[in-house]
Amino acid sequence: MGQRCLRALGCDTYLLAADHDDVGDNEFAAVVFLPLTTHTTVEPLRVDTCAVERRCADASRRTSEHVRPRRTELGLIVMALALAGAAYVLVSLGKTATIPADLTPFFLAVGGLLLAAHLAVRWLAPLAHPIPLAVAALLNSIGYVILARLDPDLAHAQALWSAIGVGLFAATLFLVRDIYRLARLRYTAMLLGVALLLLPLVPGIGKEINGSRLWVEFGPISFQPGEFAKIALAIFVAGYLAERRTLLASVSRRVGPLRLPDPRYLGPLLLAWGVSLVVLMSERDLGSSLLFFSLFVVTLWVATHRWSFLFGGVGLFGAGAVLAYNNFSHLHHRVRTWQNPWPEASAAGYQLTQAAFAFGSGGVAGSGLALGSP
Repeated sequence: MGQRCLRALGCDTYLLAADHDDVGDNEFAAVVFLPLTTHTTVEPLRVDTCAVERRCADASRRTSEHVRPRRTELGLIVMALALAGAAYVLVSLGKTATIPADLTPFFLAVGGLLLAAHLAVRWLAPLAHPIPLAVAALLNSIGYVILARLDPDLAHAQALWSAIGVGLFAATLFLVRDIYRLARLRYTAMLLGVALLLLPLVPGIGKEINGSRLWVEFGPISFQPGEFAKIALAIFVAGYLAERRTLLASVSRRVGPLRLPDPRYLGPLLLAWGVSLVVLMSERDLGSSLLFFSLFVVTLWVATHRWSFLFGGVGLFGAGAVLAYNNFSHLHHRVRTWQNPWPEASAAGYQLTQAAFAFGSGGVAGSGLALGSP
């Protein structure tokens, strides 16, 4: 048991002697451990052999736990690649009735990117859950196929950005090896997220498009800082709840049927959430407002397992929806267009009417890849 057990523990040692004469049948034994490279005599030590066996079992289990999710992830990625390849073939058959000539380069390019992402997780985050990367691989691959059907140039650009994304993904895993270090930056992340949300409101660089002020321009470069703000605020919410989840789950007062924690522990969360929503509503980006609100409520519910937070969030969402409908003209216009898009079929109702035509001709399941229009 000794040599094999110690190998499982990762110890470069041999179990040289065990003497049970003095201890009888109890769980202690006198043993001598020597390093493999050492020939020095060491006095016998008294160790708990049952504890050693438990540590061996734990080490063996951890080793298998490292391997099992990665095998599952690799299998799911292979399935995603197979589905994407089948979809790519169907698109070519629907357009030209031939097998695509670049099928092999497609598998090599997409498969190489997915394998690189998998190896990065296997090396840098061996205990990560296997589902997220597999789902991202499937969605990204199918997205590439759809773009290749509509516009090959856009598909090439998508492939380039996918490669950049995999590189950034691996870099993030390498730089953030310990998520608890990231959690210590939660308040910095909150300030950064709010600053990014405020950036489009700065005169001279903020730009309004379709009634929403979401973009910033620096010369030829334009982007939406709110996309980066989502990541920063998610880090803050997750880090804060990881620290305060027990306090937030405890009940210190009741308001009617609701049991609430001490308000001072909810303060930072409510502040970040309120500022984010106020900024986004001033920018008229109501979709992102809903996203941040959902992030706040769902994360709070997951951390505390308190249904009151979830039901309270749904009630607040309903109240906010009515308030936004009555105070934002462009939202009111969108709701009216959703109810009856036909008077504006070539303008605001274009996408809704095209969707109606698509359902009318292809049904709910669609007519098949490359068999629809466009």
